[in-house]
Amino acid sequence: MTIQKKHKDRERLLKLFINATIVQRAVIQRIIRKTAGGKNLEHLEPLYGKDLSNLFIEMAAVKKSPIVWELGTKRSLPERSTMHKQWVPHAKQFLGIDIAPGLDVNIVADVHRLDIEPSVVQAIATQETEAPDIVISCSTFEHLDKPWIAAQAIWRAMKSDGLIFVQTHQTFPIHAYPNDMWRFTKESLSMIFRDAGFNIIDCAYQFPCVVLSTESSMLMHSQSFLNVSLIGTKS
Repeated sequence: MTIQKKHKDRERLLKLFINATIVQRAVIQRIIRKTAGGKNLEHLEPLYGKDLSNLFIEMAAVKKSPIVWELGTKRSLPERSTMHKQWVPHAKQFLGIDIAPGLDVNIVADVHRLDIEPSVVQAIATQETEAPDIVISCSTFEHLDKPWIAAQAIWRAMKSDGLIFVQTHQTFPIHAYPNDMWRFTKESLSMIFRDAGFNIIDCAYQFPCVVLSTESSMLMHSQSFLNVSLIGTKS
């Protein structure tokens, strides 16, 4: 298939998908998934977004016995852990950090002050942990008061050559734990972490969704995604 034909196919699918009803979108998605097989679907990223977790897992795998800090790990439901230890099974240490104590929380700390938070400073001073090689944050940045300040604090707290994975929301219902503050585009999330000093490896949307409103029926024909994810490194 020529590059020109790929672009035409992508434009045709995008136009068809954007102008489709909810039921029609579901049918289009099933057809494409069924017929695609193992083929490269990068040209369909505008439709489906892209899962960056596999790339992150590959990049984390080359780090030898890394120290991993995951942010925002307190369980909102006691029976459900949201930690991602399976992503870095060879970690020397995997700690959960949250602003409030609870299940899956090893260190109580405010991510806005991650590098100078007394609980973190003490844990490093007493050799309970080390500066992290890897930081993971899933469904946390939308709850932070000032995410750009948090990104800077993470950069300062990490070791050189550190690796970060951030997943937050582009479109999502209001959910306060304790507050719901932000939604991000690829551009805004990348800017925050680039300005903090990180090299951006990739940033992508994931999980297409439909916005319904009694005010305007046109919103359902616009692109929306539940998640936006970023991979970055500190050099």
